[in-house]
Amino acid sequence: MSQDLTARAFEIADQSMVELLNCHAVRHDALTPIFGLSDENGIEVEAIDEADQGIRDAFEWLHLRGLADLIEDAAGTCIVLKGHALDYIGC
Repeated sequence: MSQDLTARAFEIADQSMVELLNCHAVRHDALTPIFGLSDENGIEVEAIDEADQGIRDAFEWLHLRGLADLIEDAAGTCIVLKGHALDYIGC
């Protein structure tokens, strides 16, 4: 039973961090799991260290879990989700 509760706790945390990105980061489009960075005022920024603290916390958790990476594009740095984190987009 303890392992089931631990697995469920991680699932809830993963889902919560994806939801935090949905609320605070800038979604590039509905077809890709890529999120642009924004600051506390909702203004897009280019680097993760300039991003809203919630975005940084969400990325750190998801990255440690192997569910997110940073990528560079023409606009700057973005977060890309992978693995089962993709199941939580748009919940």
